[in-house]
Amino acid sequence: MVFGIAGLAATFLGGPNRKFVSEGVRYESFTPPPGSSDKQIGDAVYERFRFPLTEPPPSWAIRRDAAGNLLFDFYTINGVHKLAYLPREGRLRIENIRNNVWFFLDDAHTMTDIKQADWRVRLWAWYNRFAIWSLIAMAITGTYLWLASRPRYRVAQYSFAGGAGAFILLYALTR
Repeated sequence: MVFGIAGLAATFLGGPNRKFVSEGVRYESFTPPPGSSDKQIGDAVYERFRFPLTEPPPSWAIRRDAAGNLLFDFYTINGVHKLAYLPREGRLRIENIRNNVWFFLDDAHTMTDIKQADWRVRLWAWYNRFAIWSLIAMAITGTYLWLASRPRYRVAQYSFAGGAGAFILLYALTR
């Protein structure tokens, strides 16, 4: 059900229609150790806040804007914690953006990174990997069983044609 709901949410609510719910912006004072690199600042912010279900930001996710502010995001299946270190002001700008339930399920169904620090996310990733391989095995064995036992069975042919037609129709409607 998670895969089905996530697919429908991504199909009909995703892309430019995806809505985010901001919990507002807050500011906190922050002064990194002198001579810190951008990555060290990101790690220090991570250690200070330890947002649930997150990890330290990777180097590629840390960037500077035109004003010299350091930007980095902490992604979770619940949403994003967007942070900006404002060195001229000596503080952090923190915005928490929450996923609605549909996009929580969409993000949960794509979670396959088993190297996550949080045990709950890692356990879900293992479950997702098992589900993906099970789905592949069911599709392959189901096709084999149909072709090996009753290739001329009308109900199977109609089901195949209907499923393929529905897929093509949904593909055409979402393009």
